[in-house]
Amino acid sequence: MKRFLWLLSLWMTLFVSCDHLPASHGSQAENTVDSFCQAYFCYHFERALQFTTDESRPWLVYAASNVNQDDIDALRAMENSPSIDVDEVVAPENDSAGYAVVEVSDYLVMDTIGQAAHLQTSSQYRFDMVKRGGKWKIKLSGLPRGRSI
Repeated sequence: MKRFLWLLSLWMTLFVSCDHLPASHGSQAENTVDSFCQAYFCYHFERALQFTTDESRPWLVYAASNVNQDDIDALRAMENSPSIDVDEVVAPENDSAGYAVVEVSDYLVMDTIGQAAHLQTSSQYRFDMVKRGGKWKIKLSGLPRGRSI
């Protein structure tokens, strides 16, 4: 009985701790885009760093520095996580540059200084990508800006 409980707790720990990992059925580029978006749009900026280039760091630090208590309260009050749909990934194997188009739904957006984030129904984002060390990374040249769809 103790062994069963131990195995059950181990399985639950692994299940819960791995729920943020990218799906293994997609390409590495698609997994990078999906993982970055899941982290970024849930305000997990530190985790988002691992999917970006080094020169993208200042933009994530800037985004994190603009989060206030009202934003955190609004995020905690959300019933569901944002929905991420990777529409298109152009990441040729023989190239070192590409891009991805992503639709993000039901997420909080910070777009006005001094005001709390507000719920956005749906927007489309385009992310530039570069291959570094054989892996695709998101390259930010500013804060991500979506366009309503």
